[in-house]
Amino acid sequence: MHQDWLLYRSLKSPNKTFIEKGNYNYSFKAVNDIVYDRACSLINYGVSSNSKIAILLSDPLDFIEAYFACYKIGGVSLLLNHHSKNNEIKDIIENNTVDYIVCSWKDKGLFNGCKIPIIFFEELSKSHGSCFNDKINFEHLKDDIQSILFTSGTEGKPKSVCLTYNNFYESSIKWQDAIKLNSDDIYMLNLPLYHISGLAIIMRSIHIGFSVKIDTDLQHEQYNSTIISAVPTLINKLINDKHASNQLQLLRCIILSGSKISEDLLRSCKKLNLNIFLSYGMTETCSSICGFWPFKNDKYSGSVGTPFKGVKLGIKNNKICIESSTIMKCYLNHSENQGVIHTNDLGKIKDGYLYIDGRSDKLIVSGGENVDPSEAIKILKSKYNFDRIESFKEEDSYWGEISVIYIYTNMNITVDDILQELKSTLSNHKIPKKIFIKNTV
Repeated sequence: MHQDWLLYRSLKSPNKTFIEKGNYNYSFKAVNDIVYDRACSLINYGVSSNSKIAILLSDPLDFIEAYFACYKIGGVSLLLNHHSKNNEIKDIIENNTVDYIVCSWKDKGLFNGCKIPIIFFEELSKSHGSCFNDKINFEHLKDDIQSILFTSGTEGKPKSVCLTYNNFYESSIKWQDAIKLNSDDIYMLNLPLYHISGLAIIMRSIHIGFSVKIDTDLQHEQYNSTIISAVPTLINKLINDKHASNQLQLLRCIILSGSKISEDLLRSCKKLNLNIFLSYGMTETCSSICGFWPFKNDKYSGSVGTPFKGVKLGIKNNKICIESSTIMKCYLNHSENQGVIHTNDLGKIKDGYLYIDGRSDKLIVSGGENVDPSEAIKILKSKYNFDRIESFKEEDSYWGEISVIYIYTNMNITVDDILQELKSTLSNHKIPKKIFIKNTV
């Protein structure tokens, strides 16, 4: 049986800060009490154990309260990107048999056309007090699905990744061993909570007991933290800002992952004496499953490190195979993985260190996001009768990789016209970074 870790922390360390945001500190007990009331309110709306609840909330505190309310009653939370377009959200809702939607009033327009009951976060009562103790009975098996997260798949179809309570716990323990996480750490969070990179930090906090500082203004604020996880694009930006680079030097650990890291960036980080920890993982592995301190192991330049405790790596047909207790249970409505996954990442292992050689499919990893270029091409082909559209992947020192498309046509059309069309139907990270129009007249 899996225990309620948020309740555990609220009983063991009731006054310890769980979440810090701006001038406000929220203890483990304070968050647990609020979450309890939110959970009771969800039950009043009809939500029950194993209900599938789509959560779309842009405010991180609102998200945390709604997420743990679902966690307490055993509801399966489906995490939606609040930057998504209406058509993208509609596709996910229709393909994942959602029972309820939790969002804020301001975002209700994103669900136009959806026939699923909407629960507005602002209407989740905080007034139940302690009179509903009999309503919540936390009884979840370790292999029960805790959350469903989405990652780009081929042909523009998001893959529904089912992660269990045990996946999250095992990931936390592996990270604790890898970088010596402890309850005295203060983990700076600036990654999206609908993404495994952000959500896993919140789960590590309740499993291990450290505090989380939510901060989105990393160029001006005092960090007052010990650890940060970031994608290379962010660190590339921060090291060129004097205040931010000085703050980064004070951190005991800077975890870099999510996309390709350039040698130039690593050299700059080393020159600043930053404590960089490189890691590799994916949504399907519930965060990273290997990593290392590159500046302490110069001979393994270009690697993403060695497997975390209990993880086994292999190479089959040049593709990376992973065996771990953090492997997702399954893609929704697909067969279970039994703790093993065969990825589409190409790689090799030397002296126990893993090296990534790209992907065997068309996906591009840009700024920490998986992007399928065919999504943009499909939209353009449905709208315009171009002679030809070609897509390319290009290495980029800032983004890691970018999508580039060439459009061949005799039509009188501009790049701005193309961008306007794509922006109306695609999330920003899916839009090609470079677009060229070649006249065929």
